[in-house]
Amino acid sequence: MALMREITAPPVKPLTPRELATELKTSIPTALQWYHDGIIPAVVAIGRTYRFDLVEVRQALAAHSNRGVAR
Repeated sequence: MALMREITAPPVKPLTPRELATELKTSIPTALQWYHDGIIPAVVAIGRTYRFDLVEVRQALAAHSNRGVAR
């Protein structure tokens, strides 16, 4: 009997605001404003240190852009 193991993706390192802005081709202030406006989630916010999960951010931006679109 063969043992089966679930294959999972390696953990993704959360991005800094600078790295997020680079990935999304926007400015750091815009990325942080999206967070403060509740458009995108932060993974870790300790004091003024923010980290972002790129997959979650892209999903949040897609959901935000689809608001008000008739289906």
